[in-house]
Amino acid sequence: MRKAALLCSVLAFALTLDGCDFLSKIQDVSNAKLQQLSKGAKASGTARPAQVSLSGWRLDCGSQSAALNCREFDRMTELTSNTVLAELSLSIDPKSKRTIMLAQLPLGIVVSDQVMLRVGNRVSQTFPVLTCNRVGCFARDVVHDDLIDAMKSAKAPLRVLYNVLDSRLNKRTFTVTLGLGGFAPVYAKLK
Repeated sequence: MRKAALLCSVLAFALTLDGCDFLSKIQDVSNAKLQQLSKGAKASGTARPAQVSLSGWRLDCGSQSAALNCREFDRMTELTSNTVLAELSLSIDPKSKRTIMLAQLPLGIVVSDQVMLRVGNRVSQTFPVLTCNRVGCFARDVVHDDLIDAMKSAKAPLRVLYNVLDSRLNKRTFTVTLGLGGFAPVYAKLK
């Protein structure tokens, strides 16, 4: 939770936001990069600041059928355009008992490239982009146990990496950093 608060405190950086086009202007939404961009925006004073909202890891349960359907999720949303930069939703497959992750990402990503989730420098997993609609693009797959274990230990934040195209059609990697401070207790309830 502390990392999420730190991330929120450094999210004043200069951008001209125009729908999803702002994705091509941002290369990295991480603490170090945001601090650097924030200092530059304050010094220049030319552009309006962009702010994001972090939901924190929460459990959401509903009953679409006779069984209770629960998911654990966290979301980062850009406030001005209300664009979801990344929403990760974990649920347990009732048949296989494996953890499934669904990632919602904004329109404008390179759908032929996979989305990567990384904790620290050692543990990562890629997820294929399955589809896009008016809401955004979606990647989904079974989560490997080593990634879940790294997320539960919360020694490093979770980074969601995906590629976008800039105005010149060059690929740029966009990184969203989510804190894992509240992940483990919510995951225990999900299991």
